[in-house]
Amino acid sequence: MKKFISILFTLFFVVGYSQNYADKKTYLVDSIELYILSPPELDYLNTELDKFKKSDNDTLKLYTLSLIVERIFEAQIWTKYNRLMLEMAEVGLQKEVNDSLKKVYLKYKAFATNNIGFYYDNTGRPDLAIKNFLAAQKIYEEIQNKAELANIFNNMAHTYMNLGNYEKSIELYQKSYDLRIELKDEDAIANSLT
Repeated sequence: MKKFISILFTLFFVVGYSQNYADKKTYLVDSIELYILSPPELDYLNTELDKFKKSDNDTLKLYTLSLIVERIFEAQIWTKYNRLMLEMAEVGLQKEVNDSLKKVYLKYKAFATNNIGFYYDNTGRPDLAIKNFLAAQKIYEEIQNKAELANIFNNMAHTYMNLGNYEKSIELYQKSYDLRIELKDEDAIANSLT
C-alpha cells in the first residue's frame, strides 16, 4: 500500500508540476512557456510567426523575428527569438550573397548582438554586456549604420554609468548625442538628453 501511495504521489507531483512548453514546431524555439504572455502578446506572437512561416524570404523572416524581439517584453521568450535571429543571420552570412544582402545579414547580427548586451546589462553582467555592445559596434561601423551606432554608444554609456565609470559614460553619451545631432533625429536627441 505504501508503494502504491508513493507511486501515486510521484505521478501527481510529476504531472502537476511538470513544465508545459509550447510546441517547437509551432513556436520555432524550445522551452516557451506561453502562460507568461498576456492574451494580446500571444496573439501578436502567433500573427508574426504565421508571417514567418509563410515567407520564403530570409530577410523578411529576420525582420519578423526582430519585431517579435522588440515587442515581446518577457526575457524568457524574446531572448530565444533573438538567438534564432542571430543564428539565421550567421547562416545567411555563410552563403554566397551580394554586398547589399550581406549588409542586411550583418545588420540583424548586430541587432541581435546588441540585444544580448542589453540582456546582460539588465541581469547584472556588465562585462558581458560591454563585450556584446563592442561586437555590435564593430559591425555597425563596418556597415556604416550611424543611427544604430548612436544607440550602441548610449547603451554602453548606461552600463559604464552603472559601473561608476562616469568619465567613460559621459564620453559615450556625448558620442551618441553627436551622432544623433548629425543625423537630425529629434526623438533620439531628446532621448539622449533625458
